[in-house]
Amino acid sequence: MSRHLYRGLQEQPMVGVGGIAADPLTIKVCGHDLRIHRLFHLSKIEPAFIDGQVYVIRLPTHTQVGMGQGGGQEQRIECVATVAQPGYSSWDTDEKKKYLDDALDAISPASRQWLEESADPIIDEGKSMIPHGVKASYYLQGIATAASSQGKGLATAILRHLVERARRNGALMGLNTISGDAHRLYERCGFRTIHKAPIVYGGESGQGFSYVMVNDCLGEAQNE
Repeated sequence: MSRHLYRGLQEQPMVGVGGIAADPLTIKVCGHDLRIHRLFHLSKIEPAFIDGQVYVIRLPTHTQVGMGQGGGQEQRIECVATVAQPGYSSWDTDEKKKYLDDALDAISPASRQWLEESADPIIDEGKSMIPHGVKASYYLQGIATAASSQGKGLATAILRHLVERARRNGALMGLNTISGDAHRLYERCGFRTIHKAPIVYGGESGQGFSYVMVNDCLGEAQNE
């Protein structure tokens, strides 16, 4: 990846599918501290630059004067997805795990205890049901869109590309989500739920669900 792309991924504020407000786990763990949100964002981006895959969609921002006959267009990253390719996982080496540790160290002890004792075991149980194991799949670690580009179908476009790539390589795709909006989007893109379990957040968030989903990538992604 170019240094320009790397810097753009670090600087551009992103939100998950459905927006931060639709993600009670993120709110439970990070609160509304944007610094901590950014650390968790980077904990997915940085390892993907080591041995994973990073997919982005750029859109023009404005026309620059004096760049060729018709002017030139600046582009900004508006959607990004990170994927652990078969044979790897997102934090399977000390080098990659450091970025996750940095994010975890930034949250409160109570939030970390809740994550490690109440949420992670439920999610890990579901991931263990992915056929042939997580490392045999293209595992979608994260997908996010700039707030200004929500609702433009960018996440759907990246998902369709990923499904086609996995299909060409004879593999399936796996993912976990705790967002109902994201779950519906993934269903429209051909993913099916193989594990659904409740996660209790407490407070105003109450209870939600963890969904582990797979796409066998045997055909075209469904139309949105």
